[in-house]
Amino acid sequence: MSFSSYDQKRLIPLILLLIISVLLLLYRSLSGVLMPLIVIGGTVLLVFGAIGLMHRNLNFLNAILPVIILAIGIADAVHILSAHSRYVVSGMKPKEASEETIKHLFAPCFYTSFTTCIGFMAFLGSPIAPVKDFGMQAAVGVFGAFILSVTLLPVLLSYLKPKGHKASNRFSKMFLGSLFKFVSSLEKRGIGFTVLLFLILTVISMYAMSWVHVDANAMKYFKEDSPIRISSEYIDSKVKGAFNIELVIDAKEKGGVKNREVLQQIEQLQNFLENDPRFGKVISIVDYLKKMNKVMHNDKPSFYRLPENRNAVAQYLLLYSLSSPDEDLSDMIDISERYTRLSVRVPVLPTSEYKKLTGAIERYLQNELPNLHANMTGILVLFNNIDSYVIDTQIRSFAIAFSLIFLMMIFIFRSFSFGVLSMIPNLFPVCVAGGVMGFFGINLEFGTAMVACIVIGIAVDDSIHYLIRFQQWQRKGKSAKEAISLALEEAGTPIIFTSVILFFGFAVLLFASFNPNLYMGLLVCVGIVFALLADIFLLSALLLFLYRFCKNGEGEIK
Repeated sequence: MSFSSYDQKRLIPLILLLIISVLLLLYRSLSGVLMPLIVIGGTVLLVFGAIGLMHRNLNFLNAILPVIILAIGIADAVHILSAHSRYVVSGMKPKEASEETIKHLFAPCFYTSFTTCIGFMAFLGSPIAPVKDFGMQAAVGVFGAFILSVTLLPVLLSYLKPKGHKASNRFSKMFLGSLFKFVSSLEKRGIGFTVLLFLILTVISMYAMSWVHVDANAMKYFKEDSPIRISSEYIDSKVKGAFNIELVIDAKEKGGVKNREVLQQIEQLQNFLENDPRFGKVISIVDYLKKMNKVMHNDKPSFYRLPENRNAVAQYLLLYSLSSPDEDLSDMIDISERYTRLSVRVPVLPTSEYKKLTGAIERYLQNELPNLHANMTGILVLFNNIDSYVIDTQIRSFAIAFSLIFLMMIFIFRSFSFGVLSMIPNLFPVCVAGGVMGFFGINLEFGTAMVACIVIGIAVDDSIHYLIRFQQWQRKGKSAKEAISLALEEAGTPIIFTSVILFFGFAVLLFASFNPNLYMGLLVCVGIVFALLADIFLLSALLLFLYRFCKNGEGEIK
């Protein structure tokens, strides 16, 4: 069983248990639990159907898609259930409440799903194939959850009896009402303190971000008790290298590998590698020729050296190929005898150390063997360049996500000021997550490189629900304080509960066996917590501040 399927079997039941617990706490009814589960269950089936249609296999990233979809996909369902509950409590029949809910929440849910999709689809520009596939598949899941939430869920709710709604409403008012009233009644000093506190946290986080290093270590991707790590470390201890660096040597002519001058240069390179304690065993065509030369001279140790001339080399190669139908040197020399291969074992190291090893080989070739045309290749060379791919993924994906979401926010609110305002609390959690990486020494690699896009794609959802309701109440003539209070009363509870579900959903990844998924879960959890705090406190403070200094005659922020 692969670690991907192993993680699925462990993590999915855990997140389902957490989601059920939160839904029971919120709605106090069986229907309030089952209906969201039907939506997210259908979404997971949709995503894996899409993976099959795309002819993709499960890998270390998309194996956690069920966990992510279960967490993110339930957000729209919670907002719809909360609004439906509120309308039913106000006296509407379930069918009327469903119609009114979709009438008011279709646009916000669409916008939030679309912005989350943007966060994931920004990975389509990544040069790392698993990251690119993960982005597309997660985006399919998010939008699939939206479709089911605004179609199937209202139909189910229209047949729901109003049992349990009042309990849910009392719970919301009892525990959260006082918090929302406190936020909406912040005075000048409280506003200044709130903004200053978040500013200080941002500066500290940005400073800690400077400590983040781009590095990767294949073995540290797995926990110490992982069979893969145990086996690889055993190989390293015995043969000093679970991986190989491959050098393809071009003799520049057909049959050129048989030239003694070329073989002498290969031998010189091999001696350099064998004398460097950082490298493990080295194998090349030179080893075979030396061994055959010794055998052909009665195993005298003094003849363990290269043959004297080209003809002898050609004869030894022919003899070797004729010695057995199963024996040839096709894995060392190509059929034209122009190219040959030198393989050197290396232990499992961080990419920064691999760069030092390959750099040492390149310098030796350049300074000591300038006429030997050798190119390094193999999986380690690809892995050695992963840091540049990671940086490219981080910068390009986040730039795309931020730009598209910013433009989307301007379009949603028909206001440049609101567009800028909405991005401030959503950049803050990204900075904090980066600061946590620097403070705790978490490297930037392909797992953590996705955190910024995921956090901003998720965090912006709460800002949209909050600001849309604020804007609606403000246009009805309410003051900023009243609009904040009413907006939080309507959207605050589902915002908090969706954040709780998202937090525990990604926290499940802390139990993953693959460390990049573990770190991604940890950092997204940090982002979710600080995104919630920023939306409730920082965004409210900024709204109150802007209302004092940027209002027009009608009291609307432009």
